[in-house]
Parts: sequence; structure tokens; C-alpha cells
Amino acid sequence: MMNQCKSQQTPNINKIRYYTEQNTEQFINLIEKQDFTKVHNLYDTDLAYNEFLSIINSAHDKAFPIQIVKDKTHVIRKEPWITSGLMTSSHNKTKLHRKKIKNPTPSNINKYKNYLKLFNKLKRQLQKLYYEKLFEKKNLKQIWTELRKVINKQNNKKELPTKIKINNLEITNKCEIAETFNNYLLI
Repeated sequence: MMNQCKSQQTPNINKIRYYTEQNTEQFINLIEKQDFTKVHNLYDTDLAYNEFLSIINSAHDKAFPIQIVKDKTHVIRKEPWITSGLMTSSHNKTKLHRKKIKNPTPSNINKYKNYLKLFNKLKRQLQKLYYEKLFEKKNLKQIWTELRKVINKQNNKKELPTKIKINNLEITNKCEIAETFNNYLLI
């Protein structure tokens, strides 16, 4: 069982606490060894609770320390045109890139450059094929609907107000609301 707290600003670094059986046993042992007489001797319940919580949190932090781990997996954004084969190619590209960085020989650099060219060419072909199939044999309305999905544009049709309040007077008639807006905008 593992609980992860990921930072949104640095996607390559994860803050993790490992909740393993060994760590859980260590936590139980730390709690059993604690002296709770100070908590029992306090008459103020708030102080007693804070002392108790301090003991528990201290044991928790010792048994389950926060560890900062770099994310080693290359994550490619999941688009509808990305296939499992392209994902595999992306992982291979990442491996070649790491190899090129660790050991920058001309051979490793050329292998990476050639693979990168092939990968990008394949990626563009898959993307083009996906969008060609998406837009073929559709009417104009369907094409615009699909285009809005592609660019993540939300439908911006907003409902008109059913009532407005002016000088503590509530107006619900649509014509009166329109007139009020017109008068406001013309001033």
C-alpha cells in the first residue's frame, strides 16, 4: 500500500510515503514505546490532545518518512490518436535519449537522432490519419462540433437572466429585462 503526494509544479518529482508492512510494524513499536503519562497528567483537554497528536505525528514521521523520488517514467500525453505502438516507441526513444546523455558517443547520438526522426514522422502520420478519419463524410455542424472538442472549447451559450433587481424592484418580464439592459448600455 502506497500513498503518493505529487507536486503539480514539478511533475518530475514525487513526494512519497511508503506504507509497507515493515514500516507499519515500526510505527506500532514506536507507539508502544511512547510514554503517555504526560498526556494523562494534563487537565486541559486541548493541551492533552495536542500533546497526544504530537506524539502520534512524531512516530508517524519516523516510521513513514517523506521521500522525494524523481519520476523515471516518460509520460506522453494521451491523445486519441496515440496508439500502444506509439507509446512503446516513445519509451524506446526515452531509453535512447538516456543512453545518449549518459554516454554521448557519436554512435549513441546518431541512433537517438535517427530514432527521433522516425518517431516524429510516425507520430505526425498517426495524427494526420486520425483527424482525416474524424472529419471525413461529416456535415458542417458535426465538423465544428469535432473541432471544438479538439481545441477544448466549451459551448459558450449562456442562459439569459430570468430576473434582475434594480432599486429593490425585481423585474421578471423578458421584454422589461431587455429594455433595462438597453437603457443601461445606452447611458
